[in-house]
Amino acid sequence: DVRLELPPDHPGKIIVASKKSWIVACGNGALDLLRVLPDGKKEMDGTEFLRGAQNLEGKMLIEPQRVTCLS
Repeated sequence: DVRLELPPDHPGKIIVASKKSWIVACGNGALDLLRVLPDGKKEMDGTEFLRGAQNLEGKMLIEPQRVTCLS
């Protein structure tokens, strides 16, 4: 079991995207995405998905939604 000591970050931000690991910040800590299910594709290993993607580190996994409140 390996524990990473990472600084707090925005939930959903990709903080590591390497050939061996894909780590995304959470509200409290981080997740190493071992399996993913991209839209319209079959389930795959997180590292398999990363082989087809580039420059993900520092980007948001999910873009925050803008909400307008009407009063």
